[in-house]
Amino acid sequence: MFRLQSGTDAECVLFQRLAEGSFAGGGRAAHRTRQGIYAVAPSGRLLGALNSLDPERVAGVLEEALDAWAALPEEDRRLAPDVAERVALAPWGGVDRFESSYPRDGLVLRATFRDLPEGLPEQEPGAPALPDPPATPDDRGLWNLDFAWFRADELAALVPPDLEPGATHRVPPALVERLVRFHLVDSVRGQTWAFDARDVERAELLVRAVSRDDGRLEVRLEGRTRAVSRRPWRTYGGKPRPAGTQHERGVVTRLSGAATLDTAAGRFERFDLLALGERWGGSAFNGRRDGAASPFAVAFRRARPVAAERVAPAFLALYGWPGVSGGGCAPLEPDADD
Repeated sequence: MFRLQSGTDAECVLFQRLAEGSFAGGGRAAHRTRQGIYAVAPSGRLLGALNSLDPERVAGVLEEALDAWAALPEEDRRLAPDVAERVALAPWGGVDRFESSYPRDGLVLRATFRDLPEGLPEQEPGAPALPDPPATPDDRGLWNLDFAWFRADELAALVPPDLEPGATHRVPPALVERLVRFHLVDSVRGQTWAFDARDVERAELLVRAVSRDDGRLEVRLEGRTRAVSRRPWRTYGGKPRPAGTQHERGVVTRLSGAATLDTAAGRFERFDLLALGERWGGSAFNGRRDGAASPFAVAFRRARPVAAERVAPAFLALYGWPGVSGGGCAPLEPDADD
């Protein structure tokens, strides 16, 4: 979103034009968000837009967009011929996005964030993943998605292909801290900040080889994490805090899971990891008015190789990968109220 609303390439300019012609119009500065839901025809005609979490309002705008689509002339339902030709020849159009750094030969995990029912029993290491909890009046059924990326040259550090059954391997802290700082965060209800390196108090992940058969290595995963941030920032819906007032937010989890590595191909056929624990506190945009601790989980599963699951991680810019580009973001919390 940051790149779209502030960039100067063709797709950014198109998005900015669409935003200015919608609810986000009126000359809003480029640094202000234009996030929302947009319905646009391939020709670039705006059919409808809004920024709302109200399902009835969203449905209403989408129905209006369908009516607008039905009224469009046939030529406005397609890409212009010259544009279609350019897209066919160069789908990326020379634009450098975060998605340009997609690790094709690495490991891509889909991360599902969930609030859980109160009183959930503690999960034993290696136990099957818990079923999805039902929605309750206090919104315990809320969820969100993100993706975690690992490059091909990092896979052997996750699970060494020569690990023999019964042997164990401790995943290097840098890889576990990537999960703790950028993916074990409380973004269930909205956008939150990443944890800083100094916030990580525990980041442990142990791999235990279970069996090896026909070039496939089966392993179990278990570990513990804890990250706590204490700074004077504004919380969701809150007023500015007096100078020097500290606010605390944190996430503590126990990790358990299993993976299957094709040692010949050097790729994971399966990678399931469940982080089960608690979250507390809040940040400016993550929807937590009450900072009390509550059950929380993140389930990681190998993503499918489809376009819909090639979305860049929210905090990719902080991974520290050389050559990663594609736009900026402001994912670290401020040290004081703005």
